[in-house]
Amino acid sequence: MTNIGLINPKQKHLFSMKETIPTRYSRQTILPQIKKEGQLQLMAAKVLVIGAGGLGSPVLTYLAAMGIGHIGVVEFDLVDETNLNRQFIYRAADKGKKKVDAAKKILTEQNPLVNWEFHDLYINRDNVIELIMPYDIVVDGSDNFDTRYLLNDACILADKVLVSGAIHQFHGQVSVFNYQQGPTYRCIFPQQPEAQSAPNCAEAGIMGATAGVIGSLQAMEVVKVICGIGEVLSGKLLLIDLLHHDQQLIQFKLNPENRTVKSLPFPKEERCFIPAEGDQFEDSPANWKTKYPEGILLDIREDYEQEEFPVEGSHHVPLSTLPDYFKNNQTKSPMLVFCQNGIKSKTACLWIKENYPSLTVSELAGGIDKYQN
Repeated sequence: MTNIGLINPKQKHLFSMKETIPTRYSRQTILPQIKKEGQLQLMAAKVLVIGAGGLGSPVLTYLAAMGIGHIGVVEFDLVDETNLNRQFIYRAADKGKKKVDAAKKILTEQNPLVNWEFHDLYINRDNVIELIMPYDIVVDGSDNFDTRYLLNDACILADKVLVSGAIHQFHGQVSVFNYQQGPTYRCIFPQQPEAQSAPNCAEAGIMGATAGVIGSLQAMEVVKVICGIGEVLSGKLLLIDLLHHDQQLIQFKLNPENRTVKSLPFPKEERCFIPAEGDQFEDSPANWKTKYPEGILLDIREDYEQEEFPVEGSHHVPLSTLPDYFKNNQTKSPMLVFCQNGIKSKTACLWIKENYPSLTVSELAGGIDKYQN
């Protein structure tokens, strides 16, 4: 098997092909894509997981079960009863305990062959570089924009692969950034949005299995990067709607300017942020059309969403078909992009601005949900 994974040929001293593979990994080593060499690579790898919550629980469980040799965990929170619907590495008896302590107990019991390292702290711009330097891959299981942008920039500076995941209700997304000097988080999401633009689990809710699916996909991307198998989600953003069995793959390119990181970002609340004029429209699509009669209403909802509440005069272009739409329709008219709840429209607007910077594009704040009742 030709392997172009994480372990460089110059690092072959890290393991010997004569090394014994524990029996617990035997169902993996019989896979032609893994074999003994791939398992040895997994056992030699070092992975840091940021957050031991909804995403961190499946990520840590599967990374440990698959035999990642050294796993670091960064978490500062306490176990709350509301965590238990999705954060399955905790038990009811763990309520009120530090997550790192509760996670340490169950994870070390699950696989004592792993070299575990637990960090009871909140990651920030002062400690992030020191934390990630000893590791090969960083997995983002955080739930806020500050941490996502901080990890992106830190991984560029430290030249680390970043496996990213995010969840919302029944939806999730996965991508891999900074892989082989490839696209970064800012190449698909150039500007950090306001924290309130994406409600957290406490505000919007989250289905436990959503976290399980997305976290499992993140763990699989880690294995693919380490072993050099399959097709890594670099330059690709996988969007999944578990409620309607729908998934989309958004492709994006490297913007070389996003690799020229010179300093780490401050948390959003410490910076003066002024949204660009026209970025958001806080009124109905009909009123926007009155204001811009020659403008284009771009409905990026899925078919089932659009059928329930069609918007007169709009162009129905599901998110996954945006590249084809712009390839076949040259326009200079202003656009208002909208989705069901105002989440996907942010991705669409950022993609349009990145690829068609001369266009005037806005998003409908809050999505159609805000106006259909």
